Amino acid sequence: MIENNGEEHVSNEIKNNKNCTINIINSIGQTDNLNPLKIYKNTDKDMIFDLEREFSERIGFSCNVLSSKTLPKELQNDFEISPRLVNNNLEYYTKPKTKDAYKKYPINMKFKLKFDNKDEANTFRKTGISDLQKKANITGKPVEIPNIVFMKEFIGDFEDPTSYINKNGVEGTKFYIMPDPIPKAKSYYIELFNNEYSFKIESTKLRIKQFLEKGFILDNSGSDEEPYNVSIKIESEDIQTEDLIKSNFNINISLRDKFKDNSYYNLEIAKFIFIMRDVNGRIQMRSITDDISILNISHCGKTQYTSKDYNSFKQYNDILNKVLYIEKIENINIKYNYDYFYKNEDYINIIFYLMQRKDYRLKKLNQVSFIVEDDFTFDEQKHKNIDTKLLTINLFEKEFILNPHILMLRDCKLAGLDKMDNNNILKLNSNNIIIKPI
Repeated sequence: MIENNGEEHVSNEIKNNKNCTINIINSIGQTDNLNPLKIYKNTDKDMIFDLEREFSERIGFSCNVLSSKTLPKELQNDFEISPRLVNNNLEYYTKPKTKDAYKKYPINMKFKLKFDNKDEANTFRKTGISDLQKKANITGKPVEIPNIVFMKEFIGDFEDPTSYINKNGVEGTKFYIMPDPIPKAKSYYIELFNNEYSFKIESTKLRIKQFLEKGFILDNSGSDEEPYNVSIKIESEDIQTEDLIKSNFNINISLRDKFKDNSYYNLEIAKFIFIMRDVNGRIQMRSITDDISILNISHCGKTQYTSKDYNSFKQYNDILNKVLYIEKIENINIKYNYDYFYKNEDYINIIFYLMQRKDYRLKKLNQVSFIVEDDFTFDEQKHKNIDTKLLTINLFEKEFILNPHILMLRDCKLAGLDKMDNNNILKLNSNNIIIKPI
């Protein structure tokens, strides 16, 4: 070991001793501050700042040197070598310096694959990557690229000097095709209608939920505030003409749980179902975001409705609309329960028509009870026609005070005279009962 302590002479004969082992320690000037032993023994309170400065200066210097010596001159105006820590290990990577760096010099990879035979290789050459991309999209998971024996990463036409693959090769490394990123949600307008009714969704935010072999599924699961679950499945079939591709279209719309007690949205969903089943139903769909028409489909259902079908739905529609009217006028929330609405249709109609100051002839209610005196005697002639009134109706867990009216019972017949709670209860049947506002 020869130690040079700043003296200008060192034996010239050392270089001639080719067979000897010589270690030269250069101790001219200050020792290395980043020497691990010196770092360990250092007790200076400013040690952390000194280390930060030393490391920063050296890393900065190394980046400048690497940028000038390893990057092709063509790339140096747009790229630089920069440091980063990965699992507490220093790594260098190629970093863009300009906004359009990757536009001028796109990242690309060149690789070689090994196959058992030419047919397998030719098949992969034609559709291999697109098939892997399709599989990744359908499964939503990365798909490995098989049989890679060689790979290089490029920036434009130049090898990336910091690329892991370029430095280490492909042995022991796997490469994957990633699923395409899911596009952002867009706003859509949806309308279904037939000869009598229409159903509209003024705006729903739909995005691709899943890619299919020949299509995709859209839904609005990412939009929490909407009243409906919307799912649309579109699959293309074989090309029928040069300009026309036959597609299968399926739309599902359901009411979300937090709106299931809402009478309005239950009525709207009922309209949707009714129209969707109708052979005369039509669907139109438009992208609000892009301002373009997406769908215009006629004959969406398979059912040829009869007049009976229309009358049945009309009754449902009419009852619900009257409930909604009462709800609005009284400023109350009426929990949806169609069985309850149907059983109490006459009472709903009485309240509804008196609010509108219109006559109403009862459909179902044909028996009326009265409290009468102990000595009351029913006379068929005298009591054939009776005019009276109702004070209140208890409905929807609320007492409704009725507007002034006359309850007109015509062609009354005795149904019973009973004792109840020390009261005499007269029961009369009538098939001709009219509520007339005053």
